[in-house]
Amino acid sequence: SPLGFSYQLASFACWSSVPFLPLLRMPVMIMADEEDQLIPPANAQFLHNAIPHSRIEMFRGGGHLFMLSQRARFIEIMRDFLDAELAEG
Repeated sequence: SPLGFSYQLASFACWSSVPFLPLLRMPVMIMADEEDQLIPPANAQFLHNAIPHSRIEMFRGGGHLFMLSQRARFIEIMRDFLDAELAEG
């Protein structure tokens, strides 16, 4: 409904999760592509800087859908990340 939409916009404009990022304690993998036209790559670096012990992997040449165009590397990185987390347990 138009009213529901306006409430969603208001909540989006008035609330931010940024202050809570340093409180995250779970493993976090951040991936982005340097040539993403929709989400600036600087956002990934911002998240990495804000979340303690996060891991960041930057792709190049895949754009916004790097996980499809560079599928093998994406899967390898995710598998390594998840395997490491399972091993630490």
